[in-house]
Amino acid sequence: MNIWIAVLAGFISLLIIAVAMMGFFFLLTKAVEKSVLSEEKNNNAESGKETTIHF
Repeated sequence: MNIWIAVLAGFISLLIIAVAMMGFFFLLTKAVEKSVLSEEKNNNAESGKETTIHF
């Protein structure tokens, strides 16, 4: 009976680790997506500035 309790505890701990990793990667991808979008926004703003310069 003790072996089944140990197996269940190990499985639950692995499940918790997997959920934590999924959450970490989700937040990481959201942060990268946000930085990429802000970088594109800055590039578009800069290119807009460059196109409005008249000599």
